[in-house]
Amino acid sequence: MGPFITPHLELFPGWAGVFTLFFPSNVVDGRRVDFVVADPTVIEAHRSGKRTAGLLVPPASAPPLGTAPQGR
Repeated sequence: MGPFITPHLELFPGWAGVFTLFFPSNVVDGRRVDFVVADPTVIEAHRSGKRTAGLLVPPASAPPLGTAPQGR
């Protein structure tokens, strides 16, 4: 659906954008939600004060699968 909204796919937050429509917080059931995005262009496009800035993280910042994030 992203290409129909904007020709610049880095501006479309994908599933993170859909998540913001259904959840009022970045925490669900006491756990922080992160969307791992490998493309640094996408992450930088969403650093401008949007809620998705707190949702999109690079792979190096993501906790290993099956573990709870520490210190967040």
